[in-house]
Amino acid sequence: MSSHFDNSFYPFQCETCGKGFHKVLRVLIDSNEVRCPGCHTLMDIQASKRAGDIGRALLKATESDKRSVATN
Repeated sequence: MSSHFDNSFYPFQCETCGKGFHKVLRVLIDSNEVRCPGCHTLMDIQASKRAGDIGRALLKATESDKRSVATN
């Protein structure tokens, strides 16, 4: 069975060069930073994971996975 963590992407925009890109939620679970594919700048995402949009996206994927398991 496919997980919502593997099929959901979170959008980012580099603070340095402005490039937009996406990361799979599965990658963000264990990461505290993401690297821009354009300029290779590392962006700290810890605060956003704890209280921001990334945290909400991870919670939503967890809830969707639980519902999927319960219906199968």
